[in-house]
Amino acid sequence: DLPIYSDEIKTNTDDRWNKAYLAFGSNLGDRFQNIQLAIDLLKTNPQVTVNQVSSLFESEPMYFTNQNLFMNGCIEISTNLKPLELLKLCKEIEYKELKRVKQIDNGPRTIDLDIIMYLNADNEQVLLNDSELTIPHARMLERSFVLEPLCELVPFDLIHPLTCEPLTSHLSQIYAKGNLEDQLWKLIPLPTINGHNRFLKFKTVEKFDDFTGKTTMVSQSPSYMMCVLNTTPDSFSDGNEFYHNLDKQLDRVQHMYDEGLKLHDSIIIDIGGCSTRPNSEQIEQDIELQRTVPLIKAIRSRKDWEQEKIIISIDTYRSQVALKTIEAGADMINDISGGTFDASMFDVVAQHPEVSYVLSHTRGDISNMVHMAKYDDDGLESGDTQTKEFMFYQRLPSKTGTNVIRSIAREISDRYSWALLKNVRRWQLVLDPGLGFAKNGKNNLQVIRHLSLLKNYCKFTKDGEYVNFRNIPILVGPSRKAFIGKITDEPDASKRDFATGSVITSCVGFGADVIRIHDYANCSKAIRMADAIYKGV
Repeated sequence: DLPIYSDEIKTNTDDRWNKAYLAFGSNLGDRFQNIQLAIDLLKTNPQVTVNQVSSLFESEPMYFTNQNLFMNGCIEISTNLKPLELLKLCKEIEYKELKRVKQIDNGPRTIDLDIIMYLNADNEQVLLNDSELTIPHARMLERSFVLEPLCELVPFDLIHPLTCEPLTSHLSQIYAKGNLEDQLWKLIPLPTINGHNRFLKFKTVEKFDDFTGKTTMVSQSPSYMMCVLNTTPDSFSDGNEFYHNLDKQLDRVQHMYDEGLKLHDSIIIDIGGCSTRPNSEQIEQDIELQRTVPLIKAIRSRKDWEQEKIIISIDTYRSQVALKTIEAGADMINDISGGTFDASMFDVVAQHPEVSYVLSHTRGDISNMVHMAKYDDDGLESGDTQTKEFMFYQRLPSKTGTNVIRSIAREISDRYSWALLKNVRRWQLVLDPGLGFAKNGKNNLQVIRHLSLLKNYCKFTKDGEYVNFRNIPILVGPSRKAFIGKITDEPDASKRDFATGSVITSCVGFGADVIRIHDYANCSKAIRMADAIYKGV
């Protein structure tokens, strides 16, 4: 057993704000709704500020196994409540607000809020051994469903105050045992349809590389296929094919449905009403709405389709288009601008925590992005010696041959931080490095080769903020792009599907989780084969 001090030490005697980490879990009723309500109740308390919320994970029950799967995660809060006062608040939320009924220890519950760690205003860890509360939590080191989300929120070198080992090391020790019950599924919530709670599900595991001697996080779940459906007259490869003809668009969706579900449990349909190819003319918002909302409503009205298997994505950078299409039945927002083209986009995303958001990388705007593909230096501001970047938890020096992916990761991380400040939840996010947007052909190839570096990127900013991309899925969209045409000497974008198949296979091999494609009938087979080869699924 770990030694636990019998008194509370290093707590503040004044009203300065401290930091605490709470673990949450739910396996009764609507788990996601229970968790959201608990977070909202914490936010309404004037003595608590919710700083960060982790991803959501699905876990097997421990100790008492004959019960439903749990949804778990962690929260970082600031508070001027002392530990026992914070415990009282957590219990009020559990029993008074969410009506938890405790019948047995470790049994089913609507919500469970545990204080895992507590740091005072001087960032010193508090130790407490009271009849009501032990800090740090006595069982945290045996629970992947606590340590995994916690390791998203705390620096990778943060040590447990009693073992003096990093929390990431303790988590690796759990995974090294190889117990299936310790493996987690990351969940990205989607809107409920016909009473079905829906999620995108991803499994990431720690894998030891016999050659390098390093342990890395790798994807080990089936890749999602995102099928392109443009309702535009000017998209780069399929413009005018389905423009202004709802019946033809629905026929296309029918074919996607039939072909896609042969090899996949669900399909993502990415509907675009405004071309975002470089230098394209940008239409008015009302026209984009006219091209997209009727189609989404028509898809959702079809009773002969299993709606819960159809995930509708809206390809837009406009916040009002995102809002109106969500109201019509969209599940995801695929924003090529990362929120830079419309300052209200993150507000809309934050208002819909059950909707997924693809946070993409680009530079400039539609008219000038082709001139902004320079990634020659490390991208840090001149004189910035305080920002520290890591990949696979190892410090990266300048000029390592990774400047393209480092610059992309850094710029996405800046948008990520801004999204969180606007109350977007980490659980909503998918990252897209933006192939073809502010990138030349060589850049695109480098990005594909270095997808694993993006997934394992983290940094400490000069302001002391810690950002990491642990467990955030990666979407890539190489389909029919110009760099494929240049390499294969194929000027006709619509004839690049065969070569696209080889590229998406590589993308899966390098760690992509969602693949955006045009030729879904054939590319679905390439994705399925790539999953079997590289992921073993």
